[in-house]
Amino acid sequence: MDYGLRAQIESDLADCIEGEFGVPVSLTDPNGVVYDTNANNTTLPLLARVLYDQRKETVNKSGDPVIVYETVVTLRRSSLARVPAAGERWKVSIPKDSTVGAPYSTFLVTLGRANESGRSIGYISLYPSDAEQVASS
Repeated sequence: MDYGLRAQIESDLADCIEGEFGVPVSLTDPNGVVYDTNANNTTLPLLARVLYDQRKETVNKSGDPVIVYETVVTLRRSSLARVPAAGERWKVSIPKDSTVGAPYSTFLVTLGRANESGRSIGYISLYPSDAEQVASS
């Protein structure tokens, strides 16, 4: 079977993002429309790769490192019925942490921070903000 580059990337993304470690998520657009199923097959949940990452930043004058936890949600573009655009305010519901059976929480997503801004070859990365920001929005 002959695959072009884009077809091969799409196949690889399906396996990497929505494979055995894919986590069911839901997105809510600025108009309140909820997207929680795969656009390619609406009987399947919308799956993402959710990484609960940590990084070090120097934020005080003495130069002491501070650990900051940051979550990154990666979705396959073709699985989205609507791709978020830069500047839009979306919400994403994901497990609060990586523990099996963890409760879901809703976070605010500002797309201006995502470098891909919905235009990458096959995926989009979202950077959720604290849940408290959702309550005040």
